[in-house]
Amino acid sequence: MDDKNAASIGKGRRGTVASSYSSPIFQGQFVREHSKHHDVLDYYKVLCPRYKKGSTSDIFIARRRRWKRTKIGRWISLLKVDGSTISLSTAALHAPPFSFNAFDGKDYGIDDQQQQQQVYAIKTLRKDRVGNLVYLNALKNELRLLKHLDHPNIVRIYEAFEERKEVHLVLEYCSGGDLYQRAPYTEQDAAKIVKQILSAVHYLHQNHIVHRDLKFENILFESGHPDAEIKLIDFGLSTHLANRQDHRTAKGGTAYVMAPEALQGDYSLKSDMWSVSVIAFMLLLGQKPFHGETREHLVRNIRDFNLNVFPGIWTTVSSDAKEFVLSLLNVEPMVRFMIFK
Repeated sequence: MDDKNAASIGKGRRGTVASSYSSPIFQGQFVREHSKHHDVLDYYKVLCPRYKKGSTSDIFIARRRRWKRTKIGRWISLLKVDGSTISLSTAALHAPPFSFNAFDGKDYGIDDQQQQQQVYAIKTLRKDRVGNLVYLNALKNELRLLKHLDHPNIVRIYEAFEERKEVHLVLEYCSGGDLYQRAPYTEQDAAKIVKQILSAVHYLHQNHIVHRDLKFENILFESGHPDAEIKLIDFGLSTHLANRQDHRTAKGGTAYVMAPEALQGDYSLKSDMWSVSVIAFMLLLGQKPFHGETREHLVRNIRDFNLNVFPGIWTTVSSDAKEFVLSLLNVEPMVRFMIFK
């Protein structure tokens, strides 16, 4: 382990044997567990000490390493969610460069140049930072949902590693920052962004998935280019519904984007539409639609629909934009607009 920049992502994990996992948290989730001679740093080279630090996880920027045949170690079986096993062929394991996608069992034949240039974000969770299994279950849920999603405006997950002290998700790297980074926005910019958000949300809803945490912080630009596309991230709170009319009772979320019914723990696809309207409001007017000195005050203003507006604020946007926002920002879910093809 010769990466100076990787001191905090792989320290002290050499010698971990796959069979020594007493209770793998991500068992059956397409997670790789390695032989005693390999860990995540054998497959990815960390490019910076730490891109983003959180209370329970860190984000590292990394590049896929180039491999020789002798570098590929023994792999245990990869399990699907339903418990069935994917068998890795000898050819797939030893063919240089190693380009096996851990989530669908296919070898896409990515060439050396593509692998060397591709940059990834590695989300590393330190298990000892988590006091209970709530966050770990959220990460497991994120992995379970993301591996089935394929949309240009939803971040992609490529593979995952579980080790004795850490869990690593290898994700698409979005270098353009979140929606706060480019504020303020013109109405034209806001319309373009909202259109992409709606496209991603429509895709989720077609698959009976409610995101539950749509907000500025969870929408990233894929690059620093002025015309970069956006990507939805963080599916830890997302829920799969039985059908488009289904509801779920759940706790958690970010108060300023939560619909009134969601604040009471009742989630549906229409809860996401309220969050989209909050995002659109912020893009157009540069402020949050509801304000509160405390969370309790904020929640009360949302339930009572006390909009944080001043006389003349809507004169800065078109009537169509105002109508769109208010059609979604409706406290009554039954009359709140939905997306239809």
